[in-house]
Amino acid sequence: MLCFSLSAFAQESFQVNGYFKENYRSIEFSKQAQRLLFVKTNGNVVIPQWAYYLNLIPSDAEKIGLKDILVIASNGEDYEQSDTKLQNIKVLKLSNLENNLFIDLSNPKPRDEKLISVLKNPAKTDTLQYNLLYNTNDFRLTKQWIDVLDNTDSITLESVMEIEYANGTNGSMPTYSLTPINEFAKDALHYVANLFDLGQTEDWTKAQWLNWYDKVLNEKTDAETLKNSSTFTIPNNFSYDQHNMALYGKDELSKKIIALEALRYNVDYFEGHQIIQWDSLGASKSDYYRTDQKQLFIIDGFNSRGDDLYVLGKLNNWAQLKYDKNTKQYNIQKQLMITLPETLKTTGENEISLVQMGDKLSYAILKNKDSKSFFVVTLNTLTGEVLFAKKIKELLPNVDEKNLSFVYLKYGTEIPDGFLLGIRQEKKYHLVKINENLSAAKIIETSEIIQNATVFVDSTKVDVVNFEDGYLRKISFDASLNHRINRSELIDFKDKYYDEDGTITFDGANYQVFFPFSLPLYSVIKMYTLNQQFKRIKQETVYQFLEVENPIDENMVHLLYASKLQNKFWLFLKVGTDLQYVKIAN
Repeated sequence: MLCFSLSAFAQESFQVNGYFKENYRSIEFSKQAQRLLFVKTNGNVVIPQWAYYLNLIPSDAEKIGLKDILVIASNGEDYEQSDTKLQNIKVLKLSNLENNLFIDLSNPKPRDEKLISVLKNPAKTDTLQYNLLYNTNDFRLTKQWIDVLDNTDSITLESVMEIEYANGTNGSMPTYSLTPINEFAKDALHYVANLFDLGQTEDWTKAQWLNWYDKVLNEKTDAETLKNSSTFTIPNNFSYDQHNMALYGKDELSKKIIALEALRYNVDYFEGHQIIQWDSLGASKSDYYRTDQKQLFIIDGFNSRGDDLYVLGKLNNWAQLKYDKNTKQYNIQKQLMITLPETLKTTGENEISLVQMGDKLSYAILKNKDSKSFFVVTLNTLTGEVLFAKKIKELLPNVDEKNLSFVYLKYGTEIPDGFLLGIRQEKKYHLVKINENLSAAKIIETSEIIQNATVFVDSTKVDVVNFEDGYLRKISFDASLNHRINRSELIDFKDKYYDEDGTITFDGANYQVFFPFSLPLYSVIKMYTLNQQFKRIKQETVYQFLEVENPIDENMVHLLYASKLQNKFWLFLKVGTDLQYVKIAN
């Protein structure tokens, strides 16, 4: 019923009643949405800086299936926020990508007929005040300004000159000057160029502007329906600006994807969704830190096998949890501290600095809080038993522990034969490969490309892939880290969506790169398929959205994780406070 109502109102205006309540927030309108408003109204718009939420009366809320709608005044005016003043306004839906966003078509602002008359037949006797000629958000005369771009007839411009008298007082007096009307037109169209990010338009001809104007007004304001992907939403999953606090992974045994919250901060932010698991039937949520089970938190890594979940925590612990299908909760079966052998002669507490988990073996770097020394351990993933342990100084004798930091790597494939990690010492970066029994380590110098990079390993090579400033960068090494195979390869993703990075996965044959783009009237996420030589095979749009607010970290779309599961690609996103996931048919 609600979907029918929204669809019925999608392309026609209608009246609604409600209150712009005092405790409702207003939002600063994004440039992308401003452009869409321009096109939707055929340029007959004064674009406001703010949009306001309207609380609908119950009958209207039931009719259109929304309790509140976000309203933009096409006359550029702000609304008086009042809990008692009932508003009756005529609205039109702005975009099919936002069900609750509407244009207020009530009370259109009259155009300046005197200025229109001057633009049609400019003469030296026409006198206009400078501050009346330009309005940075009034675009209703865009076509009229374009029409006079090749007209060199002059009008009289009245300005105000500020004067400082000898006695220290200030005053002002009017000044008059003759200026060609096309010079005014260039200045007025400067604001249009800024709105649409057209670059340098000072030398554009009338024909160029007309071509742009006709083209932009014929742009489609509704995005086409995507046929190959479906989007699902878990509403209000995130608190505040938190979005990178979950670890994601795939369970090949049970064919599910798991998101596990690390709980590094206030656990109240994560209540009700500390573990989310998806399979072919949908999503289910549970908490591992709860009233009856509070001993496990600050998770650094996990491995899922069917109903069993194995985790390593920063406070130097390993735990096994089992999923109870009746209560839909993960319960701790066993938990133990990671203990270093007595032969290493350590005292005091240790803390995990880095983790790499696999189906059979897991690895961790421990830092001793007293000595500040680092230790490498190999563990049995399924039992938590420490199989091997060694001082990192023994494996890497040239490393200065006092200036050593570890680089966070994402593992796009399981590392088959040891521990792969990144380190930084002063300004130098290295990849390190340590074998399973910690008897040997191989180190090779690289660059800052490894920071937050994703690594893919097969029998012949190690690929390190990173996103930076709209570029995908790849650098490859042989599997033993004896030498670099090639230098960084670049793929330029133009029109990137602000500072948001892409994400990448590997399906066993090809890479899939997901990257967000900001287009003039809406934004998209595209999936690129790359072969193993990193050449593009195909691309498709898998998600579309409208930037309603000026982008800040809290309201931007963030890419979290991507993987292939049962012949579909899954992409996970933070959208405002919602967790969304997109399933794309292969």
